[in-house]
Amino acid sequence: MVSIDGMWDDPAADEDMIGWTRSAWEAIAQHGNGGVYLNFTGDDTPDAGLDTAFGRNLQRLAEVKAVTDPLGYLDFMKLVSGAT
Repeated sequence: MVSIDGMWDDPAADEDMIGWTRSAWEAIAQHGNGGVYLNFTGDDTPDAGLDTAFGRNLQRLAEVKAVTDPLGYLDFMKLVSGAT
Protein backbone atom coordinates (compact mmCIF):
# COMPACT_ATOMS: atom_id res chain seq x y z
CA MET A 1 0.00 0.00 0.00
CA VAL A 2 1.28 3.43 -0.93
CA SER A 3 -0.12 6.79 0.11
CA ILE A 4 1.35 9.94 -1.38
CA ASP A 5 0.36 12.92 0.76
CA GLY A 6 1.42 16.30 -0.56
CA MET A 7 1.47 19.08 2.03
CA TRP A 8 2.42 22.75 1.71
CA ASP A 9 1.73 26.10 3.35
CA ASP A 10 1.64 28.57 0.48
CA PRO A 11 -1.68 28.72 -1.42
CA ALA A 12 0.21 30.18 -4.38
CA ALA A 13 1.92 26.79 -4.74
CA ASP A 14 -1.36 24.87 -5.06
CA GLU A 15 -1.16 24.22 -8.80
CA ASP A 16 2.49 23.10 -8.72
CA MET A 17 2.12 20.95 -5.62
CA ILE A 18 -1.10 19.27 -6.74
CA GLY A 19 0.56 18.60 -10.10
CA TRP A 20 3.63 17.12 -8.42
CA THR A 21 1.53 14.92 -6.14
CA ARG A 22 -0.56 13.62 -9.02
CA SER A 23 2.48 12.95 -11.20
CA ALA A 24 4.19 11.12 -8.33
CA TRP A 25 1.07 8.96 -7.94
CA GLU A 26 0.95 8.22 -11.67
CA ALA A 27 4.63 7.23 -11.65
CA ILE A 28 4.25 4.82 -8.73
CA ALA A 29 0.80 3.48 -9.75
CA GLN A 30 2.26 1.76 -12.80
CA HIS A 31 3.94 -0.67 -10.41
CA GLY A 32 0.73 -1.60 -8.58
CA ASN A 33 -2.26 -3.76 -9.39
CA GLY A 34 -4.70 -0.90 -10.03
CA GLY A 35 -6.64 -1.36 -6.81
CA VAL A 36 -7.11 1.25 -4.14
CA TYR A 37 -7.67 1.15 -0.41
CA LEU A 38 -11.09 2.71 0.10
CA ASN A 39 -9.86 5.06 2.84
CA PHE A 40 -7.24 6.52 0.49
CA THR A 41 -9.17 7.23 -2.71
CA GLY A 42 -8.60 10.98 -2.74
CA ASP A 43 -11.18 13.72 -2.71
CA ASP A 44 -11.44 14.04 -6.48
CA THR A 45 -12.27 10.37 -7.05
CA PRO A 46 -14.65 9.34 -4.27
CA ASP A 47 -15.97 6.31 -6.17
CA ALA A 48 -12.52 4.95 -7.06
CA GLY A 49 -12.13 1.32 -6.14
CA LEU A 50 -15.76 0.65 -5.23
CA ASP A 51 -16.28 -1.77 -8.10
CA THR A 52 -13.12 -3.66 -7.15
CA ALA A 53 -13.93 -3.70 -3.43
CA PHE A 54 -17.58 -4.73 -3.69
CA GLY A 55 -17.66 -6.47 -7.06
CA ARG A 56 -21.00 -7.92 -8.03
CA ASN A 57 -22.51 -6.74 -4.73
CA LEU A 58 -22.07 -3.02 -5.52
CA GLN A 59 -25.40 -2.62 -7.31
CA ARG A 60 -27.29 -4.35 -4.50
CA LEU A 61 -25.50 -2.24 -1.87
CA ALA A 62 -26.50 0.91 -3.78
CA GLU A 63 -30.12 -0.27 -3.81
CA VAL A 64 -30.10 -1.00 -0.07
CA LYS A 65 -28.46 2.35 0.68
CA ALA A 66 -31.03 4.21 -1.42
CA VAL A 67 -33.81 2.68 0.72
CA THR A 68 -32.14 2.91 4.13
CA ASP A 69 -30.42 6.29 3.71
CA PRO A 70 -32.54 8.31 1.25
CA LEU A 71 -31.27 11.66 2.59
CA GLY A 72 -27.60 10.70 2.24
CA TYR A 73 -26.56 10.99 5.88
CA LEU A 74 -23.90 8.33 5.40
CA ASP A 75 -22.40 9.80 2.22
CA PHE A 76 -19.48 11.22 4.21
CA MET A 77 -18.09 7.69 4.49
CA LYS A 78 -17.55 7.50 0.70
CA LEU A 79 -19.13 4.06 0.51
CA VAL A 80 -21.61 3.38 -2.25
CA SER A 81 -22.04 7.08 -2.95
CA GLY A 82 -24.46 8.20 -5.58
CA ALA A 83 -27.17 5.90 -4.30
CA THR A 84 -29.18 8.79 -2.90
